[in-house]
Amino acid sequence: MRASTIHVDPVVTVIDAASSWAWHEVSDLADVWMSRLIFHPLHWYSPVIELYGVSRDLAWSLTGLLVIVVALRSMWPQLIWFRSRLSVPLFLERLVVATLLAWSGIWIVKASLTINNAIVGWLIQNSTRWNPTQASGGVLSPVVVLIVSLGMLLLLLYLALFYAIRAIELFILTAAIPWFLLWWATKDDDMVLSNLAREIGVVIFIQSFHAAAFWLAVRMMSQGHWGFMRSFLELALLWYMSKLPTQLRRLVGLGQGGNRLWR
Repeated sequence: MRASTIHVDPVVTVIDAASSWAWHEVSDLADVWMSRLIFHPLHWYSPVIELYGVSRDLAWSLTGLLVIVVALRSMWPQLIWFRSRLSVPLFLERLVVATLLAWSGIWIVKASLTINNAIVGWLIQNSTRWNPTQASGGVLSPVVVLIVSLGMLLLLLYLALFYAIRAIELFILTAAIPWFLLWWATKDDDMVLSNLAREIGVVIFIQSFHAAAFWLAVRMMSQGHWGFMRSFLELALLWYMSKLPTQLRRLVGLGQGGNRLWR
């Protein structure tokens, strides 16, 4: 009687080892990136304040020039190279309001960012630590574990890039506040400030919505009744976090990003 021989498929062995390694690495990466990148509080830096100061000073210089132009046009109406649908008193009133808002714009944004950081800090502090399940525990095949791991890695990279862009976008939009105010003061376009305020609000408070979704998902996963579905719930959490900005923009009336700040 011939002895039985155990044949081990090297492809299966490699896939099994790769899936276990990938899931372990992605789990560690997710834990680090969630705390240090995605839910890390965004602070102001001195170059941002300097950029805002330069932008505000340039806008104020142009404001002074416009006041001179409006005064000349009120005395000589034939000067038609500057047009505005606003009367001179209303124009000057808006310039005063725009100047005051330009002076306090950066502090309003900083206060909103502080509120967001407090909300995110409370939600993360009061949620249990995200400890991804061991997906390779025999329920899921190594191929599925590898696919889920790669999907989580791509979504983590997307979210990390999203928050890097978020910081740049917030700083640029803040520096542009004086120019939007100047446009509002010189043109009969009240929607420009509304669009800018909603855009900045979405950029700031999207982190609070992400933290709320994370808090809810972690609390649900900590119940321990999900079984092998917990691996897909973790993947769904990251996927939903990537889609939440679009939903928030729709909620505040900005559509999918196609609305223009300038009409």
